[in-house]
Amino acid sequence: MLKRTELALNLVDLETRAALMNKLGLKDTPRTPLYTVLTASLVMHIHVVMACLRLNTKRTLDLATALVGRPINVCKPDLARARLSPFLAAAAAKTVDQRRVLAIKPRPGTGDTERRLLSTDLYRRLGLIRVGMTVEQLMVRGVTRRDLRLARARGWLKIEETVD
Repeated sequence: MLKRTELALNLVDLETRAALMNKLGLKDTPRTPLYTVLTASLVMHIHVVMACLRLNTKRTLDLATALVGRPINVCKPDLARARLSPFLAAAAAKTVDQRRVLAIKPRPGTGDTERRLLSTDLYRRLGLIRVGMTVEQLMVRGVTRRDLRLARARGWLKIEETVD
């Protein structure tokens, strides 16, 4: 594996080499083989691959494929987001949001014409919101960020802009 890595890195053209060294934050010495420079700088294999993927050019993607030894599929952003949505949702749930609810307007639809809307899950979750609660507390109770965005857009809810 090291031999394949050394061969792939030493065949990199000067333009790609300069971009890669810049991305890794290393000073380039053009006369020294790239593999030697990277091993002397204690750069790990994964860092080189990630730098190649972040540069996102044809040459760097080919280099990343050569370093990994398997084909790398580059997805459209929407497809990647759809596959990672459970992971992204879990990461979003872990972020701490200490903004507080400042004001709540009465829930709309108290008349007979909108009675059906009041039985939806959205309105049930909006009924859990109290003045003074943080967004984090609301999320624990089951209110989603989408519910908060919708309520703010329709003027039913006012939340602090930033936490001091």
